[in-house]
Amino acid sequence: MVRLHTKSTTFAPHGHIRCGKVYKKGTPVVPPGGQFPLPVSLPYPQLALRCNPGQIPFLPDDHLDPSSSSSIVILVDALVRGSNVTGAKPVIIPSPHDAELLVSVLLDGKPLTSGRVPLNGSAALTFSLSKFSPRLAPYTLTCDAILSSPHQTFTSIPTNLTYLPSPPASIGSVTKLDLRTGGLLAKRAHRQEFYTPIFPIGFYTNFGGYLEGNDTILEVFKSQGCDFLSDSHRLADDCTYSDSIWSVRSSSLLGS
Repeated sequence: MVRLHTKSTTFAPHGHIRCGKVYKKGTPVVPPGGQFPLPVSLPYPQLALRCNPGQIPFLPDDHLDPSSSSSIVILVDALVRGSNVTGAKPVIIPSPHDAELLVSVLLDGKPLTSGRVPLNGSAALTFSLSKFSPRLAPYTLTCDAILSSPHQTFTSIPTNLTYLPSPPASIGSVTKLDLRTGGLLAKRAHRQEFYTPIFPIGFYTNFGGYLEGNDTILEVFKSQGCDFLSDSHRLADDCTYSDSIWSVRSSSLLGS
């Protein structure tokens, strides 16, 4: 399977821009910004409770795929840190230090699953997709935790759990983000296939003069060990681009 990523080139008063960066020779450098500040150290420990879905998104046929069933989990991190972390709360470290938290997972405020998570550790809590319905809007995911001796309570920063309906016939493939590894998983839609890990290997190219009207180039591209292609096209070419790329996506190599 070859994945195709499309992007448009824009033009700004200070020059030719791609991905927010100025490429044209001789144009002034624009400071990108976005530097992350270092967290402030604290004289006491804090507990940062984090809850995230095992994958983004979940789909109705996940329970039919053994490679996905192990991913139908909520990932819970109970991180103890000595710095000012967003959403963290001061914690009194119990003795012994191998204490556990009793964690309750809530979806839109309703119980989803629960389990024990080691202090300053992580756990994957299983749940059933049959407990709720697929929809386009994400569900709100939160976790409440209790640490005894002494009694302490913690709540995670709300995040999202996405459980989408089955893709329509016009969608040829499905790509997921696996939060257990940070990697990508992909498979063709509407087929009983297992998800395959993908490490994107490819390059940037132009739509006009290379991809336009040339479907067979993708077969050559795949035979060379690549599985990802990011193409650039001008906004003025959108009509031609849309017609031609539909032909490419209808080939045996691409689903989306």
